[in-house]
Amino acid sequence: MKVALINNMNNNFFALMRFLRDNGIDAELFQLDVLDPHFKPECDTFDDLSANSTLHTVGSISFRDFYKIPFSLKLQKQLRLFKKKLESFDLIIACGGLAILEKANIRIDIFIPHGGDLYQSPFMFDYSIKKYFPYSYLMEKYIKYQRLAISKSRAIIALASIDRHMFDALKKLQEKWIDLAIPMVYPLQTSHTKRWDFLSQHDFVLFSHARQGWKTALDYKGNDKAIRAFAQFLNQQNSFYTPIMVLFEYGPDVSASKTLVEKLGIKKHVRWMPTMERKYIYEGLHKASLVFDYFHDEVVSFGGVTFEGFSCSAPVIGNSLLSAVKGINHTLPLIHAFTEDDILKVLLDYSINPDKYIQQGKSARLWFDENVGVGLAKKYINLMEYLVADKTISLKDPRFQLPPLQRYIGPDHIQ
Repeated sequence: MKVALINNMNNNFFALMRFLRDNGIDAELFQLDVLDPHFKPECDTFDDLSANSTLHTVGSISFRDFYKIPFSLKLQKQLRLFKKKLESFDLIIACGGLAILEKANIRIDIFIPHGGDLYQSPFMFDYSIKKYFPYSYLMEKYIKYQRLAISKSRAIIALASIDRHMFDALKKLQEKWIDLAIPMVYPLQTSHTKRWDFLSQHDFVLFSHARQGWKTALDYKGNDKAIRAFAQFLNQQNSFYTPIMVLFEYGPDVSASKTLVEKLGIKKHVRWMPTMERKYIYEGLHKASLVFDYFHDEVVSFGGVTFEGFSCSAPVIGNSLLSAVKGINHTLPLIHAFTEDDILKVLLDYSINPDKYIQQGKSARLWFDENVGVGLAKKYINLMEYLVADKTISLKDPRFQLPPLQRYIGPDHIQ
């Protein structure tokens, strides 16, 4: 089976490609959308990719390219050649700017959204006028094509049961989906560099590489809660001599977080790291006592930060309860915390019972392997084989019957 993966936000599809290839699937990755430098494949592995024949850059197409009049001749030629190349593949999986693919008459078999490509791009989101000026008035055309591409896809995979934004978007679009995570984290062999040597001087390391987003950002992370809780922890604990919080200069509210750190008087206990490639973040994660993700009441803390922590056997603190959608259960081995007091209680408990959390980290790694790593990849392969065997069937088709995945189909099992 030959599978094309299109786009690579957060290195999700580079991870998926490696899982598939490990299982004998001939998978290749094609980058079409504009991509931040730290999300390129070379940022997620220590292997030399210079001669890798499974990675391709088709273009660096942005939202604005959709509106060029005429639709750039060069771009049209690129997409025609790309469409021709895709004819040799049995299955096409994509995320990101599906509108461009739809305009080029490239049909998607499986849509695996990373986030905004599902709950922002198909809708007139609030900040479109400001963010995309002067293209804002043309948004409806882009939305139309993005929705068409989603609607024509044969299957959608999204863990919408624990993400209110995705859940609401799929309901508005009246789409069924398979409620699974993305095997977005491929466990890495770390390679020692000196950038994390300073952590050996600290007996407690609270680590987060999540974007700073709590004051101005629409994508709320609640980082301020963790910073405030850590400040209280420093005043109340007496188990550690050199505790430290590691944060990254990443996200729209870095300045606000630095100001808060100064205001709380904990600057000497906080280390700011520059935005860096995931393969180097892993080195730090392996030295973390605790990892914290985000604290949003409409989203359970799942995704890159949490899964990367689990893959490194690190216990992760985050919101484990989703009040917005009833009847949802999940098995993520998160240490639940939502409020500042919740986080403080976890930190203080760690100071008394560190072995308890070390064991939780080991259990999280086992859960990761089965539910986000190799075990999840096998569920994906079941779906791929099913869709390749019958090119006429889709998730919307009453004939769709795939017992290993039937219980994951939403919204039927979600209240």
